[in-house]
Parts: sequence; C-alpha cells; structure tokens
Amino acid sequence: MERPHLRPFRNRLLAVEVAGMALVSPSAWAGGAVGLGTGAIVGATVGAPATGAVIGGLVGTGVGYTVGKSLKNSENHRASLLI
Repeated sequence: MERPHLRPFRNRLLAVEVAGMALVSPSAWAGGAVGLGTGAIVGATVGAPATGAVIGGLVGTGVGYTVGKSLKNSENHRASLLI
C-alpha cells in the first residue's frame, strides 16, 4: 500500500530526474516535444488534453533520452573499432 504523504516527494523526484535528462540530451528535448504533442492529441480525444500532454511529455523525454544515448553509445563503439 502506498503512503499518501510520500506521493508528492516521488513526483518531485521524478520531475528532477526528467529535467536532468533533458538538460544533457538534445534527443530528450526532441522526444519530449513529440510526446507532448502526441499526448495532447490523444488526451483531447478522451477529454483530458493536459493530462495527456504531461504523460506524453514524460514518456517522450524518457524515450528520447534512451534512443539518443543508444545512438551515442553505438557511435562511440564504431569509432573505437576504427582506431
């Protein structure tokens, strides 16, 4: 069972974590923008565009960060094989 008084702390921690990812990765910004727009459209169809935008933005930021990090790692790996 989740304790209600810990929920605000968890939400703040998640927001700081997502903000940290977005500061270091341009792909996280791009993913967040795409997720924000898509989430707003999907949310509008069910009557909650703001909630959809927030959820889409968070998911998009996470996915954008992950994809960008993966691309950077593969780029670094290929560069190390060429040397």
